[in-house]
Amino acid sequence: MNLVRRSRGSIKVFGLDNIEHDTEIKDRIGFVYDTPYYYEDIDLGTLASSVGPFYSEWDRKKFSQLLDRFGISPRKKFVSLSKGTKTKFSLALALSHDADLIILDEPTAGLDPLFRREFLEMLTEIIQDEEKSVSLLNAYHLRPRSNGRLHSDHRQWSTRMFGLEGRGSGEMGGG
Repeated sequence: MNLVRRSRGSIKVFGLDNIEHDTEIKDRIGFVYDTPYYYEDIDLGTLASSVGPFYSEWDRKKFSQLLDRFGISPRKKFVSLSKGTKTKFSLALALSHDADLIILDEPTAGLDPLFRREFLEMLTEIIQDEEKSVSLLNAYHLRPRSNGRLHSDHRQWSTRMFGLEGRGSGEMGGG
């Protein structure tokens, strides 16, 4: 997501340089932050209308269907939502533009047990499409090393389950 700039070396996403092709890459990624931040006093339908144009494959109908599935009214204001409902809203945004890669940061935080099951079923549906990948990020995935770099420690089972074979461990923050 280019939240941290590289100081040297190269990073390729979908075979493209992450800085040179920033917009094209982000168009193909659905990202759900651990704590979503949106304008709080705006209703969800308006928020979606402002986010949608950033994606070439935005599907308003799919977004509306996901809100219905999650039991969320587009007339609600973001500020009035619980943490779990904010995550559901962010998930609806991330899944409404046919992303090739879905990155979920602590995706089940704040979700009730019933929706967690539905959420995992949705992920299973997504990964059935061999063109799609899902990556789950948890706090234990990134840990500092003595040299100041972060080490990414993805478990082998999760990389296979979510279509990330061959992308197991690696370093971030260096070249």
